[in-house]
Amino acid sequence: RYHLSTTSVISIFDKYVDISRGVLSEVLCIVEVYAFKSKKSKYVCVLLDFKTQEIIDLLPSRRKMDLSNYFYNIPKEERLRVKIVSMDMWHTYRDITQVYFPNAVCAIDKFHIFQEFGRRLTRIRIKAMNKYEDKGVKNDPTLSQFEKSRIYQKEINYYLLKKFHWLLFKVGDDAPQPSGGRRYNKKLKGKYNLFELRQMMFDANPELLDAFNAHFLLHKFFQSNYEEAGVKFVELIEFFKNSQSIEIIDFVNTLLQWKKEIINSFIVIEGHGKISNAIIENRNKAIKTIKRNSNGFVNWGRFRNRVMYVVNPNATHYLYPIKKD
Repeated sequence: RYHLSTTSVISIFDKYVDISRGVLSEVLCIVEVYAFKSKKSKYVCVLLDFKTQEIIDLLPSRRKMDLSNYFYNIPKEERLRVKIVSMDMWHTYRDITQVYFPNAVCAIDKFHIFQEFGRRLTRIRIKAMNKYEDKGVKNDPTLSQFEKSRIYQKEINYYLLKKFHWLLFKVGDDAPQPSGGRRYNKKLKGKYNLFELRQMMFDANPELLDAFNAHFLLHKFFQSNYEEAGVKFVELIEFFKNSQSIEIIDFVNTLLQWKKEIINSFIVIEGHGKISNAIIENRNKAIKTIKRNSNGFVNWGRFRNRVMYVVNPNATHYLYPIKKD
């Protein structure tokens, strides 16, 4: 449109854009995103102001030493302003918070708790599927009618776990209802609704039903408020301990390791709701889009400036070329 080459545009951008670090906020969100691969790290660490929803800064690494060096150079008075740090389940972030933000508490975004639980639920489902995997004997002419019926039932169970696994993650308002409309299923040779299909999975796999009930209780737990979260957490742990699944019982250790941080996630910020990393995850999507549209970056400074310039609405360029040292 303007008869400029890509190289010229890059040169102009480098001359006029240099976004400085923002001031640390009272509620700080920190998370990593896979967007810029270097010799030191393949993750970019993103710092975001929970209230203004603007990116404070981007760091080329999430390693403890690199984060320590970064925050050490920020004035202590500024670091003391931070009251809450929202993070994912990366121990380094908790360690850094305890050292450099003495007035702050850590909070775990519930998305990461559900993500970790989802991995365990998936492993339980795959373990169940392996019991029904077809070994190629169904066409054996010597099989009796009973054996053929048993093999067919294994095929149905495998089919349900493979095709409708997403139903296991539907709880609350999204859950299928018994009154849902039925549709004909060619494989099952009959009309079924989603509720009935899920129930068929539970009937054949009691461990899966137990895991689903744990998922439902976890979902219900996060609907609590800060005052009752401590009591509800104890009830949740007791339920998980009595589970039939080793995967769910083992998940108790994860919950206990992050107990304080999980309960802190129920803190409500006036005008913004409960603490979460939902906004920063949205910004991560924008960062990945910038990387993809540019076919990747090799210059860290340019990549950082590009992200800050695009994502932050108040970021702007200089009127005159930047004087380089």
